[in-house]
Amino acid sequence: MIRITKKSIIISIIAVTVIVLLFILVFFEFNSNPLFMSSEMSYASTFGGFSSEGIITKNEEHYIWFSDFASSKKVPFCSNPQCLHNSQNCFAFDMNRKLINEGVSLLTLHDGVIYYTKTVFDRHTDHQYSIEVYSVNIDGSGTRKISTLDGYINSILMYIVDGKIIIYLDIYDDSIWDTDVINDSERMINRTFVSVDIKSGTFWVFPVKQGYGLSLDYAGYYNGIFYYTSTYTIEALNDNDSRTVYREKMRQTLWAANIINKSENIIEQFSNPQSTNIFDMHYFYYTDNHLAHIVIQASTKQTVFNVYDTISSELRYIKTFSLETYGTPNNTTFWQGEWLIFTNHESRNNTAFNIITQEIVSIDQFYEYNFFATVGDRFVLVTMENNELLYLWITIDDFITNKGNISAFTKG
Repeated sequence: MIRITKKSIIISIIAVTVIVLLFILVFFEFNSNPLFMSSEMSYASTFGGFSSEGIITKNEEHYIWFSDFASSKKVPFCSNPQCLHNSQNCFAFDMNRKLINEGVSLLTLHDGVIYYTKTVFDRHTDHQYSIEVYSVNIDGSGTRKISTLDGYINSILMYIVDGKIIIYLDIYDDSIWDTDVINDSERMINRTFVSVDIKSGTFWVFPVKQGYGLSLDYAGYYNGIFYYTSTYTIEALNDNDSRTVYREKMRQTLWAANIINKSENIIEQFSNPQSTNIFDMHYFYYTDNHLAHIVIQASTKQTVFNVYDTISSELRYIKTFSLETYGTPNNTTFWQGEWLIFTNHESRNNTAFNIITQEIVSIDQFYEYNFFATVGDRFVLVTMENNELLYLWITIDDFITNKGNISAFTKG
């Protein structure tokens, strides 16, 4: 016979209460900790913000627009159905005003929250310029300053993944920026990426890169590693310098930045790649433990894929494509996933190549569109219509199988 006492009842209640509290704490931590946020990357450029939810475009008709993948509708980014979108009470109108008048430069949507950067000038400080990083709910409420990055004058690109905001930044130096030099190839430039933790606001500055005409180019993201190249010349160039002079002075380095451990390494094997022809072009692309070193060879008129294992650095395979048959692989603003697209600009035929499986698919449609980016499981395409950029999209599966289910965003 089991005897139920007052003491045992109290102990049972306490035990249940503790279990419930633990469940609540774990649930809250899981849903609030950015480490559990989507590993799918969102990004922002001067063209707008791109995420798996849709596309934000700016400076159109005095307010920002949201092109929704779910409905294929393009609407003002405003949650009030009665709003006229003509005052600061409207989020779409007010955010566009900030883009024009208050130094807001990059914004995108990620996991249902808008993130944006803002340039601030204060001549009374030593650094003078700062980049502020914000988040705000989609209805315009709950604006939060996540972090302030002092000494940066311009935010160029922004990537959001795994609870981090990674921003490509120009470093302010009054001896450089206050000169009359216009051409970047004649200017010594300091640039870097900064990784900002969404939850805490703490940040890690990648080691600063410096060079004439310096460009930092995204090459991929995998398992906490942000890959990019730095390309620059060791001396200033002018318009009269030949391609030979450029090649002699040019340096290209491949970097792997661990945004979790806050460390960065040069990938020596692929830095400063050598070419037999001064017009050869080198690109790098990472996806799922695969590194593609892509060389567009001017002399042989071929594109050569040298694909390596990112863990062992061993060569997996070499694949060669004729430039005359396939054209060149699209060097888009933002690319992720297994498939890269070739476009023959004479025949306007498209070819899809899977870096992992080596599958090649010839595609006889969509020749009138240009590939802009990969967003989640979709290709984003762009074309011109009535002197305006028109974004369209198609799922990668539909594109590869030639189903032709392309969607244009219609204003609703």
